[in-house]
Amino acid sequence: MAAFVLISDEKTLRYIPANLQQIKLFGGAQPRIYLVTNCESDNPLLARALVIASNLQVDLSVVTIDVMKFFPNFKSSSNRVPAISLMKLFLGELLPDEEVVLYLDIDTVICKSLTTLLNTPISTPVAAIEELSTNRAYFPLQELPEVYFNSGVMLLSLNSFRALGIAKRAREVLEDTTLSSALRSRFMDQDVLNYLLSNNVTLLPRKYNQFSNNLAKPKISTLLDDVAIVQFAGIEKPWNYPRKSKYTKLWIGYFAASIGSIADRKDLTIIKSRKGGLSPAKLLVPLHLIVTKALKTLRAHVPYWLKDFIRGI
Repeated sequence: MAAFVLISDEKTLRYIPANLQQIKLFGGAQPRIYLVTNCESDNPLLARALVIASNLQVDLSVVTIDVMKFFPNFKSSSNRVPAISLMKLFLGELLPDEEVVLYLDIDTVICKSLTTLLNTPISTPVAAIEELSTNRAYFPLQELPEVYFNSGVMLLSLNSFRALGIAKRAREVLEDTTLSSALRSRFMDQDVLNYLLSNNVTLLPRKYNQFSNNLAKPKISTLLDDVAIVQFAGIEKPWNYPRKSKYTKLWIGYFAASIGSIADRKDLTIIKSRKGGLSPAKLLVPLHLIVTKALKTLRAHVPYWLKDFIRGI
């Protein structure tokens, strides 16, 4: 059965307990988990995660790395590159003894058993859902692949990664200033994987990676009763989601249960809901998210709109 892989930096390490709780519930018997992180080994949040894993009786192995030392010649034209997420590209190197792993973004919520998925035979380097959003329309590195997949939930054949030299080829892309400057920082790991594995992908049923913004729409939500994994793609996360989503509540329950057996419960304050009527603070949170999302969308798309405009002149 495939092992699980989580990748976390300092910002998301505090939320790992929720992932551990979900994997304990839905990851089959005696699940094995790898946590790849750029945090120091003495980080108290990392120590807490290990204690919780022990309490839950799940096998958690921590792989600590220095991202910049891992590929020192990578020069980004943007300070918004989530460098730790690029480690998806190097899992074949980081986990040399693993054949197949299930990678999950930290902002995913598991709703049903993943036993079938974990035991799915895979003949391609990656199995994932197809990305149908506008993210794929601005793929910068080559002609758009016939199938552009989302990298938030992936069943990966690390044997294939090693055989195809994905780590070496990924370094070449990241260290090529022409290619790397064309990459979109927000989707860099996803773009590189689609570039290197162009159309060499097995499509998973969409129930294994449903986006939370789709599930917020009543007409769509009623058609998706069989959802197994929900991903909070974008800036809205289960720990800051302003809407009354049942998947936010589900995540909160996982987080609370995971830290319930240890003395340090102070992180529950990050998920306590405010009671009472409307307040300026309550109105500003969703407004801030809307404005931030709009600015990020413009920042990502305007260069491509300008290119299309110039070509048309």
